Parts: sequence; C-alpha cells; structure tokens
Amino acid sequence: MAEAGAQLDALRARGADRFDPVGFGFLEALARRSATQQGGLRRLLDARLAGALQDFRARFEGAPAAGPAGDDTVAPLSGLLAYIRQRSPDTPAGAPAELKSVARFRTTWSRLSVDRQLAEAVAQAPEHAGPLNSQRLVLQALKAMRDIAPDYLQHFMSYADALLWLDQIDAGSRAVPKGAVRGERDRKRKPARGKG
Repeated sequence: MAEAGAQLDALRARGADRFDPVGFGFLEALARRSATQQGGLRRLLDARLAGALQDFRARFEGAPAAGPAGDDTVAPLSGLLAYIRQRSPDTPAGAPAELKSVARFRTTWSRLSVDRQLAEAVAQAPEHAGPLNSQRLVLQALKAMRDIAPDYLQHFMSYADALLWLDQIDAGSRAVPKGAVRGERDRKRKPARGKG
C-alpha cells in the first residue's frame, strides 16, 4: 500500500513521530509487514493499517500543539494520559485508576498493622496500674475504638504515628551531643567538686 507510506512520510514531516513514537513505530511496522504479504492477508493488514492511520491522524491533529522548543515530551505524555482516560471511563479525570486487589491488600495490611501495634502496646501496659493511669486509659480507649470503629482507629493510628515521627525528628535536632564543651558561663554556675 504505497499511499500508506506516503501518509506516514507526511505525518513524519509534521512531527507525528515525536508526538507518539510508539504508536508511530507500530504504524511503520504494520506497513512493513503488509508490504511483505500477499492475497487475503495483505488486504487484511492494509485494512488494519488504514484504520490505525486514521485513528493516529485524528489523535495527532486533535492534540494540543507542542510547547516551546525542548518541550517535545509534553505532547506524548498528555496524549498517553488522554488515551488511558478514554479506555477507563469510570476513572475520574486526573486520578489514576487503582486495582481492586491493591486496594484490598492495602486495607488488609493496614488493619493487620494497626492490630499488631495495639497488641504490642497492650503487652507493654503496666500490670498493676490504677484505674486512672493514663496509659491504661489510652489503651482502653483504643480497644473500644477498635471494636466500635476500626476504620477510624486506622486513621487515628496513622495520625499518631505521624505525630510521633515528627516528635522524634524534632527531639533529634534539639539533642545536645554527649561530651559537648560547656561555655564559660556554665562553668561559673556549677562549682567544681571538693571546692566550696
């Protein structure tokens, strides 16, 4: 199909090979394969090539123009994202689709992690704590939360983990290294042993 080769050359001259290199490479490969075949297979490949060329041309001409020089990657990426959105109509615009198995795995892993953290905290609870011991009260509240609202407990635990992590980072930045040299003022305040 000589006209397909001419169409590919015209598209290449307009920069279509940079717009979608993979799609353009597919068209070229299909044209090469079609040229080597005969009979019914050739007609089938030519029909497929004509349809693919028409789809490619429609996407290329409907795509926004590429940005300034050096910004050639913008058009292919936006074209790929548009293609993915077309193929997944249930996905909201701008949000990538998440596999159901990944969501189930994350939920299960999160629940197991929270249960493990709670079990470790209960194991470290003081044995003979009084009824108003703050650690005992917190653990009772967490157990009740697990029974009443396990999803809320997961959010609460992730929030508490984030706060603990931030506290550790802050404490690490404020720590005075052991063996630090005291200033002149500190030496005057604390008398040496054996004197005074």
